[in-house]
Amino acid sequence: MFADLPCATLPRGIKEANPQTEIIIFSQHGDETCVHRALEEGARAYVLRSSRTTGLIEAIRLVSGGQYYLDPALHSAIIESYLNKRGESVREQGYEQLSKREREVFQMLVKGQS
Repeated sequence: MFADLPCATLPRGIKEANPQTEIIIFSQHGDETCVHRALEEGARAYVLRSSRTTGLIEAIRLVSGGQYYLDPALHSAIIESYLNKRGESVREQGYEQLSKREREVFQMLVKGQS
């Protein structure tokens, strides 16, 4: 029934129709983009089909208690993705806050000048 829908659209559609519904994604797709989109669109858990049954049971237990669940096989990739995006954001914000002169001095330092 839902197999042909992109992972990002499914939680949004369900939440729009039934806002009180908690969503657990049980998927064979574990790519970061799909996981991020599903969570951003309202999923409370993401479980890979390759995980043990205990993973799905744990997800149901946690989500019914108001918490989130992420399949352990996804932890490292999602954390690395978050840290990379956060690092880019911090670097961009830091540079943007410099005055014109501070940027000039920074560029000189990068080039090895003093």
